[in-house]
Amino acid sequence: RLSHASLTEQDPVETELLKKNMEFLQTGVDLLRRKPAQEENLRRLRALQAASIATESQRKETARLTEITQDFRKEWSARFYDMERDKKERKRVDAEIQLRFSLSLAPFFFALTAIPIGVFFRRSNSIVSFFYAALPVFLGYYPLLMAGQAVAESGKLNTVPALWSASGLLGVLGCALLFRLGRR
Repeated sequence: RLSHASLTEQDPVETELLKKNMEFLQTGVDLLRRKPAQEENLRRLRALQAASIATESQRKETARLTEITQDFRKEWSARFYDMERDKKERKRVDAEIQLRFSLSLAPFFFALTAIPIGVFFRRSNSIVSFFYAALPVFLGYYPLLMAGQAVAESGKLNTVPALWSASGLLGVLGCALLFRLGRR
């Protein structure tokens, strides 16, 4: 590390710039160590940290190492962007998997809801009975499922509750209607 005495002898603006560069370089030492091509730069960096920066050649070396750190920042910011993009893709895939499972059980929940409604309206016209049986599906299930899919893909809610809530509510409605039909 740079000593306080060696920093106070230099220009204050340059001293502040060197402090900032040295702080960043110190945090990047472990990551630079992993790259075999950067080992020479790592040795030079440690040598510069151990001594005060007094000569012109050392200032040039510091400028070169600063340029390397800027390249290093750019590389890691690009990697971070890729990781964020991969997270979004993973959320989308998880949502798609849960959506497929939820949709595969949807006919069971439709029937669970439609049968009691059809029995309640059996004396009516068959088209009217079908309309009343399909009403909860079109007005409740599909809008709730689409909203759950959007929320799950955005990552605001876990995929399981977001995409299974529509099926769960339709199942609860169907069970309640069956219970009411059984008591009748």
